[in-house]
Amino acid sequence: MTKFDFRQLIRDALDDPKAARWKDELLDLWTTLTLDSMWGELLQIDAFVTNQLDTLTSLTSPGYIDKRLTSTGDLTQRLYRIKSIVRNGREVEEGDARNFLLESDILLAGFQPGYWHLGDRIYINPLNTVDDVEVSYSFKPAPFVDLGDESDVVWPDGYDAAVIYEVAGRMLAKGAAEDNQGFLVLADAEFGRLKAAVQRKSLGPIMIMNMDSDVGWGGT
Repeated sequence: MTKFDFRQLIRDALDDPKAARWKDELLDLWTTLTLDSMWGELLQIDAFVTNQLDTLTSLTSPGYIDKRLTSTGDLTQRLYRIKSIVRNGREVEEGDARNFLLESDILLAGFQPGYWHLGDRIYINPLNTVDDVEVSYSFKPAPFVDLGDESDVVWPDGYDAAVIYEVAGRMLAKGAAEDNQGFLVLADAEFGRLKAAVQRKSLGPIMIMNMDSDVGWGGT
């Protein structure tokens, strides 16, 4: 479904077809926030419900990947979680950032091979800039607000109503001028169907995996 179609259906739910109450710019921002939130929930269930593979022929000195979607960034999508990093045909294991000490782009401690996150960067040890690197990762799709009206919105097929009802419910909560509970109930039911479908495709129950941080599971 295109961005224009989503907007029209949300307006229909809001009973505001001529934008008398909500301008397109405001509706698009609400839809952006809602989709980001819903994608976050889906990725919590299955971190790799989306997948992107980027091939880098060089890294930024002294040897890192810039995670940002900027003119200097290296990735083509909004990173959610790294699946794997392969350098010169060999997979690189994730290391613990606490075991690496970097000062003025010089590694002072933690010389074992591996990659680690540091802010907006992913450093790959041994540090160098010339090796080919393949990065496989899950991502949140491009923000709704950044799409053209005729662009397709990335969302699981058959579950568009969940987004439409959720956006309408959230927008009608503003000022408590109208009852939004009906929309939120419908959204919860539709989103519940989607989450159940994602869970059915999962390999099993949620468990600690080797790409997870112990901090994320309450460890230290």
